[in-house]
Amino acid sequence: MSAFALLGAAPAVAQPIVNEQLLRLEATESTVSGMAGPTTSSGTALDGKSYVVRVTGAYGAYDRRLMLERGPFATGWQLCGQRVGARGQDAEFIWGLPVPAGVFCPALPISHGNLVIDAGAGFTDYDPVQTLPEPTNLATSNRYEYLVTPTNGDALISVGLLDSNLTDNVGALRVRVRSLRGRDCEAGGWAFFGDAFTSEADCRSQAP
Repeated sequence: MSAFALLGAAPAVAQPIVNEQLLRLEATESTVSGMAGPTTSSGTALDGKSYVVRVTGAYGAYDRRLMLERGPFATGWQLCGQRVGARGQDAEFIWGLPVPAGVFCPALPISHGNLVIDAGAGFTDYDPVQTLPEPTNLATSNRYEYLVTPTNGDALISVGLLDSNLTDNVGALRVRVRSLRGRDCEAGGWAFFGDAFTSEADCRSQAP
C-alpha cells in the first residue's frame, strides 16, 4: 500500500465562482431538518465580494387535493387566490391557498419569508433587490434577484425553503448564482440594489 493511500487524498477545495451556476431547489426533498433543500453552489463566493442569486419558478406547499379542489377530501374547503396546477406560491409570495369553506379569504398575495440563503453566516431571509420587475400574478416564470455578500470568510452559497412538512409539497425553483458584474452597476444600475452601494464606483468595487 502506498504512502498516499495511507494518508488519503486531500479534500477537494471549491474554486471561486466564475461563470453562472445553475441549481435546482426541489420543494419535496430535504437534507436539513425543517427545510426543503438546500441546494448549494459548487463554487466559492469570496469574502467581501457580492453575488447575485436569481430564483425563478413556482411551487406548492399545500395538499394538492385542496389546491385542485378535487375529490371528497376537498369537501368543505375553498381555494383563495391563484394557482398554477397545484402550485400557489413563488419564491416570495403566497398567491393562492386553501381555507375552510365559509372563511373569508385573506388579501393576497402574502409575503411568506420562507426562501432563505446562507453565505457562510447562517440561513437568512433576504429581501429581493429591484433589478427585475415585481411579478403581478402567479406564474412559473416569476423571478426574483437577491444580492449576497459573504462577510464571514469565503463561503459556498446555499438556498433553501423553510417548511416543516414536505410531504404535501410539489414543484421546484430554479436558482442561478453568479458574481456581481461591472455592467450591473452601469447607467444607474447600482441604485437598483437598494442601499447596498453608494455609487457606481462602490458597486464596481464589490464585483469579484
